[in-house]
Amino acid sequence: MDSNTTDILINSNNNQETPSPYVKMRPETVQFTERLEHYAREYFLNLAKFKQSYVFYHKNPEYEEYQKNFVDSKSQLQSINKSIFLLANAIQVKIERLNAYITDINKKLMDDKVYYSKLNVIYKNIGNTEHGSATLIDDYKKTYNEVYLNSFNMFIGIIIVCGTTFSVFKNSTLKEGVKEGALKISNLIKSKIPGSQKYKYKYKY
Repeated sequence: MDSNTTDILINSNNNQETPSPYVKMRPETVQFTERLEHYAREYFLNLAKFKQSYVFYHKNPEYEEYQKNFVDSKSQLQSINKSIFLLANAIQVKIERLNAYITDINKKLMDDKVYYSKLNVIYKNIGNTEHGSATLIDDYKKTYNEVYLNSFNMFIGIIIVCGTTFSVFKNSTLKEGVKEGALKISNLIKSKIPGSQKYKYKYKY
């Protein structure tokens, strides 16, 4: 996997996060609970008044006070029911938003799982490359040491051969010079000393 792919993977994970609804969820939950408790108390109080006014009103429909109490208690119950209905709708909206957020989080978790799986593959490839490079370097070092040792041995061998050749050549030249000098002395003696021709000089070498 090339570096461009790696950069794309890294940059793709830097997207702006969706604001969490949990930030406001706790105070809203407290508010919802308080409102529900308030509506529950008001509902049962007004329900008791409604029952009482209902009985009085139907027994004595001619009394305007009973009629007024009945209408007021009925209106209060309807108002409380409406408030409870609106609160239930608000809670349902919050639940749906929370479910959508959780679904989005689950999707991101799956995307992150795939993302980190790809990063793990890249990491393993880098580790294998590093191991292969170290092995290759060791092989080069071993080859270099072998070549260096062979070159050194060859150099020493050349020195020994040259020294031996020079020594042999030097000894051979020295022997030839001694032989030539002895012959010259012998010829000089023969020419200068009478009767020396009958002696034979031999040079052994």
